Amino acid sequence: MRSLSPLGTAAATFAVLLAAWLALIEPRLPPPLRRRPHPPGELGWYAGGRAPFYLKGEVSAEGWLALGDSRVHHDLDEERLAKLGVEPLAVLWVGGAQLEDLLEAARELPPRRLLVALSPLSVHRAGADAEKEREQALAVLDRPWSLRVDDAIDERFERLRSSLVSWIDPRSFAYAWLDAPSPGATDARQARALAEPTRADRAEALRAIARALRELRVSGREIVCVRLPISPSLRAVEDQAFDPALFERMCAEVGAPYHDLGSSEPTIDGSHLTAEAARHLATRLAAFLE
Repeated sequence: MRSLSPLGTAAATFAVLLAAWLALIEPRLPPPLRRRPHPPGELGWYAGGRAPFYLKGEVSAEGWLALGDSRVHHDLDEERLAKLGVEPLAVLWVGGAQLEDLLEAARELPPRRLLVALSPLSVHRAGADAEKEREQALAVLDRPWSLRVDDAIDERFERLRSSLVSWIDPRSFAYAWLDAPSPGATDARQARALAEPTRADRAEALRAIARALRELRVSGREIVCVRLPISPSLRAVEDQAFDPALFERMCAEVGAPYHDLGSSEPTIDGSHLTAEAARHLATRLAAFLE
């Protein structure tokens, strides 16, 4: 029978290295910019089966459903909100999500209370390749069982790792050892996406969104609208392309409370909040929703 001493040596070495990391390195690391773990949720088809969205959290008729683009995924700290009484909370989102599709999808789900995250790009996003996005969604949904198992193990391992230690995110290694915020990172891309040729379509889409909000309220849904915080430079880009009073006016007309959070919290890249900012925002959102 083979000796188990190599296994014991490996376990002891791991324990020593872990203790050294916790004692010497972790206290010197800055807080992580992104929440860990932060899974996107389950991908499914909504709005009559034509729009792929991620759905995470507990879906309940008496709970909340938050709708939006990638900002709701990054900016809503579900655990903190639950501790503050905003529960159960489900989040329906995808990067670049369109509000008209999200509001149609909300009809298919049971929650009666809706938290709608407004942004100019979610009103209308030009240049999207619907067929390419459909293919990408199908590639995720139809991935082989072996990849599904790998993804499930990876998610559970990340949860375990996050509960034990703070760790360095390797996505920053291309430019630095430690991740650092870049508040202007998305300014140019957003300016192109919100450029003049798209503004007439955006105005028409906003009217359709207002109709959808009215119909949801008539059906008995309680609706609260927010504009989530972004960096000052990105907010200037958005406000130049889209009058912020339009959201305020629309919400007043449909009878939905509206809270514009401006540029009140620090971001990772201008468009998405840091993990610490999301925790702080949760307190403000809970008070507003109450």
